[in-house]
Amino acid sequence: MSRSQTGIVSTPARHSCVLIYEVVDLPMNAMSVGQFSVMVPGFVSDVLKKYPGERIACVVGFGPMFWLLAWHGKKPRRLRPFETLEAEGREFPATEGDLLFYLHANQIECLRDMVGYIDENLKGLVQPIDRFWGQSPAITFAEQETAAPDGVPESVFIDTHEADFFRGSFVLVQNFRHAPDETVEVATPLKETARQLGREEHLLIHSLPYRAEDEAGTLTMLFHSDPDAVDTVLEKSLEISPGQDGVHWADRLRPVSGARFFVPSIDVLTGLRMGGIRMNRFSPTRQYS
Repeated sequence: MSRSQTGIVSTPARHSCVLIYEVVDLPMNAMSVGQFSVMVPGFVSDVLKKYPGERIACVVGFGPMFWLLAWHGKKPRRLRPFETLEAEGREFPATEGDLLFYLHANQIECLRDMVGYIDENLKGLVQPIDRFWGQSPAITFAEQETAAPDGVPESVFIDTHEADFFRGSFVLVQNFRHAPDETVEVATPLKETARQLGREEHLLIHSLPYRAEDEAGTLTMLFHSDPDAVDTVLEKSLEISPGQDGVHWADRLRPVSGARFFVPSIDVLTGLRMGGIRMNRFSPTRQYS
């Protein structure tokens, strides 16, 4: 049975890091960067040898155009980039992003080793877009009868109608900046809007507060299988009534980025690592342990 990438379902660690890159000269470098990126989950086992007892979760995601160029145009049916959404004078902006790494570990040194390995191998091939360090994210999703054994609604993942991409997902990564001394809840209005539209089962939300020397904010990662449904939820969330204090939730913060990535299953990552695509199918291989 296909398995989703570990960092989607479980983040048992104290520290998290999100890396977003743009590939330099994408048509020229897509295949080289793609071949390296699918090796990253396998590198986890090497890092763990230095940190006995540690646990690492890793998510690798691909921007739509990067995925198409790296893997010969074979794609999930609903794969498409995020586009800026506007309503009531507010907006969720769309920004660049070809490659995503989302990492979790209990020891910050372990994460730094992983990030150093990624940076070293991609040097000259990518430009950093965003980099966030934070604690373990808060995870929000709807409970329902069709939930998988791990508790995550099955509708977050691509279903068996697309067998090659089964248990893959999409993730929309958005950065919201706000005052350093303020805590702004992002998941609640999104979840409430999804509930009103009858689409709450389509969302798995990771909320990752972060703080740097000159800024603070919340990074949200919306895992989903239907980009149209999620974009509708986001757009409608800009139209909901203000809170009891008369202030709209989106006016408490400033959305500054938004990029969608495809997150394939572990099986697909392993097949790409070991053999790529042959006869328009992913190579069948053993899974990462």
